[in-house]
Amino acid sequence: MGANHIVGISQVQETAEDHPKAPAPAPKWGERIRALRSNTPLIIRMVWESAPRVVVGSVAARVIAALIPLAMLAVTGLIIEDIHTFISHQAPLPGNFWWLVGSEFLLASLGSILVRVLDFCDIVIADKFVRHISTRIVEHASRLDLSYYEDPIFYDKMDRARVQGTDRLMMIQAGGVLLQQGITAASLAVSIMFYSPWLLLALVVCVVPAFLGQTHFAFLGYSLNFQQTTAKRQMEYFRVLGGSKENAKELKLFGLRPFLVDRYTELSNALHVQNLGLAKRKLLFGAMLTLLGTLGYYGTYAFVIHRTVAGAISLGLMTVLAGAIAGASSNIQSFFSSFSIIADQALFMTDL
Repeated sequence: MGANHIVGISQVQETAEDHPKAPAPAPKWGERIRALRSNTPLIIRMVWESAPRVVVGSVAARVIAALIPLAMLAVTGLIIEDIHTFISHQAPLPGNFWWLVGSEFLLASLGSILVRVLDFCDIVIADKFVRHISTRIVEHASRLDLSYYEDPIFYDKMDRARVQGTDRLMMIQAGGVLLQQGITAASLAVSIMFYSPWLLLALVVCVVPAFLGQTHFAFLGYSLNFQQTTAKRQMEYFRVLGGSKENAKELKLFGLRPFLVDRYTELSNALHVQNLGLAKRKLLFGAMLTLLGTLGYYGTYAFVIHRTVAGAISLGLMTVLAGAIAGASSNIQSFFSSFSIIADQALFMTDL
């Protein structure tokens, strides 16, 4: 058994030396869109096959939860208008005033309950999806000819697909969040657009650069992960070989433990430097681009305050617009962020 391990270690070392710096693929926008367009429907179908009833319940809950923020803003605006009218001695409180207060409480309670319901649905869907996909991978692998496993390129793809079956649950959860964020952003955006389409345009324009930057770095992360597949497989091989009791005698007999430690440390340090470099660039450019979104929010917010002080809009309408601007800005940014995550995960899911 020791001789076999020595041969295996030698082959791994030769592979690493022959291809020390394999060029990472750089997916173009066309490839990204094609991956999103071709992989997403397939993933949705897999999710549906794994848990159809839970998916229906999750979608229904997300639609209701997405409309609650606008409903609460509308009720809050009416409450503030009634209070302002009463305080200024223009009219008494209307008969339905406390019904409005109760309605806002019920909406807030419903929103809190739906958060728990959605967490439950996400857990169930994730569990059923992993079981469904893992079963399909095992069934597919059992039908393959042994010659496929001797192809290192295919084995790398098989290894990535096996990981994607369990580690890409983020795409599924992001898909549900994207639906909810899209409905919320659209409902709030409509309320802003009725007052001033330019306010909505300013919000969107300031958010787009941050989205493009995040998407760019998401695809750089995909490229880097693709490049590191072989190195990660070698690290796993060294980790298992050096940490198992079955191989302890052979390692001591042939004095291989220092070699394994050195090779594992060398590979892990190289991957850490690559990941850290990408994370630093993402932090720098992401922070600068995010400031544009903040500028868009506070610019439109200041405009609404100015119009209120000038007497052009009422206090209740200002409350609704301010809340809609804050919610729309947050949800538009989150929508683009979730879309970027899904586009990134769609590329990763290609092997699966």
